Amino acid sequence: MFCRNLNPAVFDVPEVVEAAADMLKQGRVLDIIVQDKLPPESKFLKRLRALESAENIRMEIDAEASERSLIVGASAINFTVMDDTAYRFEPDRETVKAVACMNNSDLSGQLLTIFNRMRHSLVS
Repeated sequence: MFCRNLNPAVFDVPEVVEAAADMLKQGRVLDIIVQDKLPPESKFLKRLRALESAENIRMEIDAEASERSLIVGASAINFTVMDDTAYRFEPDRETVKAVACMNNSDLSGQLLTIFNRMRHSLVS
């Protein structure tokens, strides 16, 4: 998942919070790169951090990433890759409108490649 700031209008929706929690409970990994600071009162983060301390889950959240990578800092999109075929893409994050698709392995793969390049730029 790549976003500017974990916008509460998107991430603090109860269905989103519980879907992420359910995913983690199933043993899947949640990897998030956030360009800016994390919101201090995020319901999303509060729920997932409670899970992290109580259960054996795999989650990585890399905040304020814009300060450490030009690639991350230059991006003006938000996106989430759920699996090999599913994604959510927000081309203009100022409008908080996204396209979601559950059956496009090409675009899902391209977004995952972008995410991995961003992740690599943070570790280099």
